[in-house]
Amino acid sequence: FHNLGLQSGADYGEMIDMLLKIGFSPLAKPGTWVFKSGWTRYAPNEEPKSVPYPLEDELVYDCEVMYKMSPYAVMATCLSPKAWYSWCSPYLTGEDKNNSHLIPFATDKRECLIVGHNVSFDRARVLEEYNLNSSKAFYLDTMSLHIAVSGMCSRQRGTWMKYKKNVRETTKTREKTLDDYRDMIRNEDLKY
Repeated sequence: FHNLGLQSGADYGEMIDMLLKIGFSPLAKPGTWVFKSGWTRYAPNEEPKSVPYPLEDELVYDCEVMYKMSPYAVMATCLSPKAWYSWCSPYLTGEDKNNSHLIPFATDKRECLIVGHNVSFDRARVLEEYNLNSSKAFYLDTMSLHIAVSGMCSRQRGTWMKYKKNVRETTKTREKTLDDYRDMIRNEDLKY
């Protein structure tokens, strides 16, 4: 597995090294954030400026949704070795009544490394992930890395143990009838 990991990540080694350097001297956050739709770049000693997507190839990324209204992102941030970025949905700024906006990264045109915590959630809000052409982005999930090294956190462990217990008890019982399945669906444990 070690060799497979090295082989699959070999092209991204330099990008990972660039991101690791951020940890030693991260850029200061912008004093004020611009509230307008699209990407805004905040580079040190420069005025904030609109850009079509983050310009650097090494990014730490997070997005937020208003989950009770829509699964689409309303805002996002990125940190690169050279700049901070913010993205606002036209829906959030009031420019569009449609709340179905995806975030452009141009990952269909360039190779880049995007790091995030539970990044598969954030990746689903990236525009180019729905393109017929393959994305050239490599996504690195810090939550998966944490679980691989340290196991689940205390909040995850309780849910996992409850699930395992339910599976064990279900497999020990008799063959289920349609009424049994209906009762399981009504059971509060299966609701979100």
